[in-house]
Amino acid sequence: MRSVPRPRPARSAALMLALMLATVPATIAIPTPAHGFYAPSSREVWIGGDKLYRWRDGMMSDVAYRPESRRSVVELIGGSSPNDVWVASRPASGGVGPVHLSHWDGKIWRQEPLGPSSKRATAIAVAGPSDAWLTTDDSLFHWNGASWSVSAHCPPGCCASLALTPDAVFLLGDDTIYRRAR
Repeated sequence: MRSVPRPRPARSAALMLALMLATVPATIAIPTPAHGFYAPSSREVWIGGDKLYRWRDGMMSDVAYRPESRRSVVELIGGSSPNDVWVASRPASGGVGPVHLSHWDGKIWRQEPLGPSSKRATAIAVAGPSDAWLTTDDSLFHWNGASWSVSAHCPPGCCASLALTPDAVFLLGDDTIYRRAR
């Protein structure tokens, strides 16, 4: 007796589309020129520019991260998880003024003062809720879970980029990489 192959069930158009999209790189259209972004997962991206946006599961929404956020420009975004996100912003008018830091803990935004700095924020790196680092034009700041403090003053041109390892903070200068123990 000869066996007859059973017909395969027809795949739905939605399933076929989902299978096709799973292998195609996706793009996310952003509503404003971006100054910074942070992606805690493949399904969530925070984008900063004239406003703060959060893209999650295919939906884009703007986020009110501070009372004056409509008059601010987001310069930097960093985090260690979807519930540990830092936003550094500055006044939109002329771009001159103190750096404003806002922290998202997954439930509410908190405003965390940086101190009497009127410098521009240049880089941020976040290792966890009690370990974040921020550079301005001339200083390296550390968040210890309770407050920001100056950790070091930097030579001119050294604070363009920031990287963390478990035991060190690295700052990129014009022609030098600076290392500081954590």
